[in-house]
Amino acid sequence: MTKEDVAKLKAEVETSLAQAKSIEDLNSIKIKYLGKKGVLTNLLKSLKELPLEERRELGSLLNQIKDELERVLKVKEREILLAEEDEITDLDLSLPGREPELGALHPLTIVISEICSLFERLGFEVAEGPEGGI
Repeated sequence: MTKEDVAKLKAEVETSLAQAKSIEDLNSIKIKYLGKKGVLTNLLKSLKELPLEERRELGSLLNQIKDELERVLKVKEREILLAEEDEITDLDLSLPGREPELGALHPLTIVISEICSLFERLGFEVAEGPEGGI
């Protein structure tokens, strides 16, 4: 592993982050680079095979990439969540309220009015009065 490899890795991480548009994309990037078998994790584990000076130099670079990646992942996740929340709450509170819909007629009232209209078509008159009419 050389400085050029680390620079290529940093460029790859940056392009992956630039292309991320959703939480799922961010999670896949996190797994790919920071996961248990991730690229950065494996590179950090392989540092023990290098000489001391190279280990310090490359370890420092890799840790910077890791810290930056973690920071950018958090920021991007927050931005995406806020954007989704803005889409959901696109409600104009200054608009007047909607009038509530009135209820329906009672089933017995509907039947009585149908019967009355039937008798009216037959020539009868519907009378209301004190003798218990409608």
